[in-house]
Amino acid sequence: MIKINNLDKKLFKALDFLATVTRERINFINKEGDKRFYSGHVPEEVENALIQWKYIDLHGNSKHIITKNGLEQLRQLEKIKNKDLTLTTAVIALIISIYNFLKSFGLVQF
Repeated sequence: MIKINNLDKKLFKALDFLATVTRERINFINKEGDKRFYSGHVPEEVENALIQWKYIDLHGNSKHIITKNGLEQLRQLEKIKNKDLTLTTAVIALIISIYNFLKSFGLVQF
């Protein structure tokens, strides 16, 4: 089973934010806006890792900071996150089914 870890959660949060916000907006936030807003979504250590892995390009001229590699990584993290959610839902459904089965035979009084 693949489970998303803390680093992947931070990467997902940062990449998801950067995929939805334009370069112009991020530059505005960092120059004139609330820098805590940006650092709340993209902590410095995560930003450094994203730059090192070439998932973001701070000095490019495209509309968004996130690169093609960053988008691919975001998609992979979304798949892992969805698999985690699917597994959790399946386990909950199984527990409810077992409980109802036992209850129908009078083995559980609740």
